[in-house]
Amino acid sequence: MHGPYAACREGNWRGSNFVPGTDPEDKILGIIGMGGIGQAVAHRARAFGMKIQYFNRSRLSPELEKGAKYVGFDELLSTSDVVSLNCSLTAETTKLIGKKEFEKMKKGAVLVNTARGKLIDEAALVEALKGGNLKAAGLDVYENEPEINKGLYDAPNVFMTPHIGTGTTDTQVRDALST
Repeated sequence: MHGPYAACREGNWRGSNFVPGTDPEDKILGIIGMGGIGQAVAHRARAFGMKIQYFNRSRLSPELEKGAKYVGFDELLSTSDVVSLNCSLTAETTKLIGKKEFEKMKKGAVLVNTARGKLIDEAALVEALKGGNLKAAGLDVYENEPEINKGLYDAPNVFMTPHIGTGTTDTQVRDALST
């Protein structure tokens, strides 16, 4: 482990290459997939003062939008400070985000994927991170998990967790009770 996430463990208070973070207030969160999870992400992001826009198969009712702006896919990519993937994996969404989409994204954007690994072309993600178009990525799922693209390991601007997004006692109990 390296970068700011390992600094304390290594006895290096802010890390040798400390780079300040970004305040989420007034930043635009673009949510791809505004189902139950996407709506929950929007709810939490509003608490930090983020502006919410979303792309979905269809527009939500105003009651469900709660002030979020419905936009086209390309507009979401080009205007969002943070892009959060919360959609299902289908034939149409496999490799939804690849080289072409990374080129459309706002320079300095952050990509978060907690949905399905195959939504992203990981080779293109590595190139976007190396090329500086993307500021960072947060990943809990991977294209060929449990294998992870070596380029992601080598990128200091990637925060990775091992597909543990639902790894809480409460979620596990709730899921067990619903089946």
